[in-house]
Amino acid sequence: MSGNGGHTVVLDHTDGLQNPASVAVRGGTVYVADAACLTQRDPNLLTARLHRPLSR
Repeated sequence: MSGNGGHTVVLDHTDGLQNPASVAVRGGTVYVADAACLTQRDPNLLTARLHRPLSR
């Protein structure tokens, strides 16, 4: 989500997502949360490390 309220889809059902997901970045770590609210199965939190932290 950008500062003006716009957004960009980076993953969708073709990438294997079956539920709404949220993404957060803190320092050099990316967090992808999936609460399994539609499928009621396999809620999870994925993490990935960035090689370079995002600058503000």
